[in-house]
Amino acid sequence: MKQRARPVAIYIAIACMAALLNIGAQVASVAVYKGRFYVEISMIVGLATVLPVKYLLEKLFVFSFASRNLFHDARLFTLYTVLGGITTLVFVAVEYVFHLLFAADAMRYVGAALGLALGHLLKYQLDKRFVFASR
Repeated sequence: MKQRARPVAIYIAIACMAALLNIGAQVASVAVYKGRFYVEISMIVGLATVLPVKYLLEKLFVFSFASRNLFHDARLFTLYTVLGGITTLVFVAVEYVFHLLFAADAMRYVGAALGLALGHLLKYQLDKRFVFASR
């Protein structure tokens, strides 16, 4: 049981760090730009900030996965990104619904946190089965 719990605990820690980094990047983006499409732009900034960091941390510390070469790593990152697109839809949908319902940045960030939690749950299962499965 302990061996199975350790990667999950590390994944949760990375997911929490990624959520904070994502929301922090969004807050910083809004502080810099509050013009047209500022919400959408801040969401893109948050996602782009987190993606490469999360991939590397999960690959090394959750799945203890070593790529065979740079091409293999690029292929895995591409698959990781594509599957992340699916879970990102969950995250973005929840965040945007909160934005539409409450029209307040603070509540949008609550929606972001909830959407990130749901998305990470799904992402872990997809990564374990498809990205970092023994190949």
